[in-house]
This record gives sequence, structure tokens and C-alpha cells, in this order.
Amino acid sequence: MKKNRKIILTMSVVILAILIMSFVIMKITNVGIFSSNAKGANGNNGSIDPNDIKKGITIAGVTGILEDLDTSDATATPEDILVGKTAYVNGVKITGTAVRKFDIQTSYTESTITIKALGESLGENVEYEYFVNGESKAKNKEKEFTTNITLQSKEPYVPSGFIHTEGTVNEGYVIKDVNLGNEFVWVPAKCGIYNVYVEAKDEEGNTIAKSSEVNLGISELTRVRYDGYEYTKWHEDEGNIKDKKSIAYFKQSVAENGGFYMGRYEMSTPGQVSGSAPTQGGNIQGIPVCIPRAIPWTEIDYDVAKENLESMYNGEVQSAMLNSYARTTTVNWIYDTTGTLDYNGNFIFTNVYFKGYCRLYDSSGNLAYEYSNYSYENTYDLLNVYLGGSGFCILETAADIQRGNMFVSNNIYDLIGNTGEWSTEIYNDTGEHRISGRSAAQSQDYFADTDNGLITKGLDGAVDTSSRPILYK
Repeated sequence: MKKNRKIILTMSVVILAILIMSFVIMKITNVGIFSSNAKGANGNNGSIDPNDIKKGITIAGVTGILEDLDTSDATATPEDILVGKTAYVNGVKITGTAVRKFDIQTSYTESTITIKALGESLGENVEYEYFVNGESKAKNKEKEFTTNITLQSKEPYVPSGFIHTEGTVNEGYVIKDVNLGNEFVWVPAKCGIYNVYVEAKDEEGNTIAKSSEVNLGISELTRVRYDGYEYTKWHEDEGNIKDKKSIAYFKQSVAENGGFYMGRYEMSTPGQVSGSAPTQGGNIQGIPVCIPRAIPWTEIDYDVAKENLESMYNGEVQSAMLNSYARTTTVNWIYDTTGTLDYNGNFIFTNVYFKGYCRLYDSSGNLAYEYSNYSYENTYDLLNVYLGGSGFCILETAADIQRGNMFVSNNIYDLIGNTGEWSTEIYNDTGEHRISGRSAAQSQDYFADTDNGLITKGLDGAVDTSSRPILYK
């Protein structure tokens, strides 16, 4: 009897152990072995889904087909992923450090720079930080900011092969080509180079976006007359800043170097030397000279004159034809330092006495008289005596002036005569180019010019049309 009880107890323990093991297996696999309503491995009612079991593993008779994602061939780095975003690369979670890019718009005066962030908003809590030459100027949620700047003066540079011969900056700082004799006068313009950009930052101060950097060359170069008048019927084709002969490059040069050189005289024909017998001009190719006591090169078309002037220097410094920025800046400088211009840009007229070489032309442009050494009290009287009051005369450059200041100021000669001077400025309606200066006897033609029908313009040269070089790095 006792033996039967022992057998029954042993069997009970075995059965209990089997039940407990079955219960544990059921819990582990989430599979009911006693009910068709048991949950599957995917958490849903029903059978086990092989897609929920790793490939090669069998649970309750179901072999898994789920494959792990292989990220071992991923090549992204934190610099490739935007700030604040995450990704898995080769099984490792990485956080991005790359910032977005956006554009900015800039505008400036001689005393301020305005920077505007373009594009869609980067978020309500984003702050924009504005930088000028690497210095943080402001941090706020506004997409536009204006900051003050201060332009600086610089001393004139003297190019290789030139020497300084006379004058201060305010009087007219003169340099001379020691080999060719060409002379130029420094025209100062306060200047500055400013690098600007904007960064957008999140609430933690992380930079999430940054603009491209814009390099601004700013100077006192202007097309606005001293009295505040700006020409509206004329424009300049400024060209590409990479082209050393372009006006865009010229403006950048002035912003970097604080000025430019104006030809001291009107251009004359190749090969002339001071006081030599002058040669006739004409519409021909050649390298002009800019020297005293030489007859200006006239009867030359615009495009030929421009090409010839650009051929004078093309190395450390570049020569070019007079442009409106150079002309008007020079006039304003002369007004500021001497007061010898009226509000129209016309030199104050005085009775002057000339000595030197002279050619007189009748009203049709025909040569009427030619003098190798002429002296007369007044050009008006000269025209009246020999030409009956009509026509015009062309004097040699830097004619001997006995009294008065009509033809020279700040060591620059003949800005209001004695010939007209081609300029790169273009008349909006016709595409013709400005001819400034002209004869002193034609008082309606101002060196600084006006914006009306009195302006002389054209493309073909005449016997009283020459030009003048400028020089810059």
C-alpha cells in the first residue's frame, strides 16, 4: 500500500513539472497550447507570423524570415546630415552637423550696409546673427539689419616705373612715367572692403543655416554731382569684375586702394614729346601719350579711342577711358578742395592769356589757321578776329597760362576744354556715348555735364573730340 502511494506521488510530481514547463514555454512564446484564441508572436490573435521571427530561428514550429538591415556600406558622415537630424551608419547612430545654405541681399551707402536674409522662414524661434568682417554686429529674429561703417583714406601708391614729381593729395599729387613722360594726378576717394554673412541659430544657439559670404568694395566714387543732382538719362555698362578693363573692376580697385589716377592732360598722338611739332590725329590705332605741350588727339571714333587708351598700360596698373564715376568724383573733389567749380560743374570763368601751339577751325570743322607759337589775350577775341566769331580753337595741352585758373585745377588741365572728351557713359535712348568738356567758349557744355539735350553725344569723332586716360591697379 505504501509502495503504491509512493508511485502515485512520484507521478503527480512529474505531471506537475510537465504542466509548469508547458506554462513557462507558453509564456515565453506567447503561444497558447490549450486554446485556439492564443496570441501569435506578432501580438495579434492567430498563428505566428514568420515575418516577426529573425531568419533562421524556429519558434513553435515556425521558422522566421525577417532579415536585418545591413548598414555596413553607408558612407554618410555628420557633416552630410543637417544639424539636429540623426541616422544610422554601419549600425551606429550619428547626429548631423551640416548647416543649411541661404542667400542674402546687400545694399550700401558711404556710411551704412544693409543685409537682408532671403527665402522662407527657418522657424519661429530662429535668431539671425549678422557678421561684418568676421565681427558679430547683431543677433535678433529680424531678417534685415543695417549697420554703420566708416570709410578710410589711403595714401597714393606709386606704380613701378613712375615717380612722384610734385603736389600733395589736396593740391594734386602728380606722378610721371620716367620712360614715356606720361603724367597722372591722384584723385582720392575714402574706401573700405567689407565681408558680410548671416548665420541662423536655434534655441540652443546652434548654427542651423548660414548664408554665402558677400565681399563688398565701397568707396566715395559717385555719379551724383556736388549739388546732389544724379543723371537719370545716362548709364554705364559696368561689365565683369574679373575683367581688369571693366568699370566693375575699376570700382573694386578704388575701394581697395583709396583712389585712382586721372590723366593730367588730354591724350595726344603716339610719339609726341613736349614741345615737338604736333602730328595730326585721326581714326587710327596707336598708343596715346599724356604729356604737356602736345596737341590733343582728335578726329577719333569712340571705339578706337577706347581701345587705344586701354593699350597704354596693362600690367601692374591698367589704363582705361574716362568714365562717369571718375569724372564726377574728380569734379566733386575739385569743388571740395578749391571751390573753383560752380554748381553746374563749370569752372569759374576768368580772362586768361595763352601762349603756345594753336589750331583754329571754322564752324564747319575745317582748319583755318595754325600757329606754332601764338599768344592772345582771350580765346573769344581770337575767334572774333580770325573767324568772325564762329568756329573754335584747339590749344596744346598745358598751354602757358599767364593768369586765371580756367584751364587747370588741382594740377589737372583742360577739364572744361580745350577739346571734348569721350566717356564710357551711355545715353539711354540712343546708345551714344557722352562727350564732356568741349570748348570753354561753349559754356553750355560742362565737364560734370547735365541731364538734358545740351549734352554732346555720339560715336564718331570730330576735329574737336579727344579723350583722357585714367589709371588704376
